[in-house]
Amino acid sequence: EVTEVVPTAYMVMDKLFCILFTLELVFRVIALRGEFFNASGYLWGVFDICVIGLQLVEEIILLAAPPSQDSSAGGTNMSFMRVLRILRLIRVLRIIRIIRFMDELRTLVISIMNSMRSLFWTLALLLLGIYVVGIYFTQLSLELQLQSVTDSLVVTYFGALSRSMLTLYGAMSGGIDWDTLVQPLIDDISPVQGVVFALYIAFTVLALTNVVTGVFVEGALKSAKQEEERNMYETLQQMFFLADDKDEGMLTTEQFKSRLESSDMNRYLQSIDINPSEAHLLFELIDSDGSGNVDYAEFVGGCMRIRGAAKAIDVILLLHEVLAVRKTLDSFIEASRISLAAVASAGKTHTVSSTLKTAATKAFT
Repeated sequence: EVTEVVPTAYMVMDKLFCILFTLELVFRVIALRGEFFNASGYLWGVFDICVIGLQLVEEIILLAAPPSQDSSAGGTNMSFMRVLRILRLIRVLRIIRIIRFMDELRTLVISIMNSMRSLFWTLALLLLGIYVVGIYFTQLSLELQLQSVTDSLVVTYFGALSRSMLTLYGAMSGGIDWDTLVQPLIDDISPVQGVVFALYIAFTVLALTNVVTGVFVEGALKSAKQEEERNMYETLQQMFFLADDKDEGMLTTEQFKSRLESSDMNRYLQSIDINPSEAHLLFELIDSDGSGNVDYAEFVGGCMRIRGAAKAIDVILLLHEVLAVRKTLDSFIEASRISLAAVASAGKTHTVSSTLKTAATKAFT
């Protein structure tokens, strides 16, 4: 028997979760104050407030006007229950909050969302191809109908353009066994049409589908990489502010070493293939000016640059610096050569003067 009565156990659990979610939101607002929207993200903050607010509204409505069991108030009661059902459906969106706390799930969801643009153009291309081929087979079916042949499967599957497009889509997606469609084309029209249909299947299944899969995979990998970079940026940002316990905007070697035991730092060191015992070298690489302190820009920028393979701009900058060092070295070598030549010339002059002085001394003696 279908009834509107909710079991008592479900009602207790529903109210318990309402209290827990409300307390969690209140505690976060009290703890973060003005940084509430910045810490969790503006959209996530608004989402939490809306979902929990709607649940509170539902509970208030239930307390103020509980659903009546009287059949005489059927119209009002049904409208009231519709409102409650809508509110309960909206509350299901709380599941989305889980995405924030599970990196793998969030990466999958974001990759799918970022693939929607590729999906749209893929469907447009597929629709265009099916439309063109559908016109061809619909024309064949029309010619068959003009010959007073109406009981053929060709007329059934290709009798109208819309039906032809649906048939072609089912054949390439597995909804219809395409051998069922080829045989009537061969028997009622021509074996050539069977070859044409087989070429259509080969193009859509072997070429178009594989290319589309490659595009989706590439887009998903790109989105996953961007999401990973964003997560790592946020992690490094949190690591810096946690290590900077004096709020000086700078990290010293001691403060950096104090964070080496944290799980975030170990995860970062694993991502760049650095052993924790060699982590002190990381600070020396980040500290580009050798001052012993790194600011926020040096820490986050240096850590992000070390991750992954070198980019084209890094290689060009390295080449530019090598050329600059080479020019400086060439200038130094040339200056050294000139200086050595001048020293050698001065040495010869001094030797000649000494010889003349010695000869004159002997002559006077």
